Amino acid sequence: MGSRTVNPEILGDMIEAELAMKYGCYSQALEILVALACEYPSYLPAKEALETVYRETGQVERADEIARETALIRSQLANQATDGTQSVNAQEQIRRRQFIAGVDSIVREVYDTRDEEEVLRVCASKLVENIRADRC
Repeated sequence: MGSRTVNPEILGDMIEAELAMKYGCYSQALEILVALACEYPSYLPAKEALETVYRETGQVERADEIARETALIRSQLANQATDGTQSVNAQEQIRRRQFIAGVDSIVREVYDTRDEEEVLRVCASKLVENIRADRC
């Protein structure tokens, strides 16, 4: 497995955004994260932090939209990895990673919710998104 390097400028911006979030400066964090997401559309940490900021500021619909984008990017990256893999064992490992990533996104969204009604809504919508079945 090759190692990935991240642009130091991205890391600096992410640290600045995380600090802004920690101290409740959501408008500053939002500005940084939107710029990062536009410049690097498949950089998942920026998308995940952006989703958190939207949730913290009560913009649930926008947070859900970002969550769907993040899941799509994860799926595309996993599919790209699968395309280059020939062995059955490696493909099974990738399938398990996709499943774990899906579960992780559900847990993260439930963890970020504020009340019982929202937890139920998030759970229901995530289950519908992730269940592969015929929906008559």
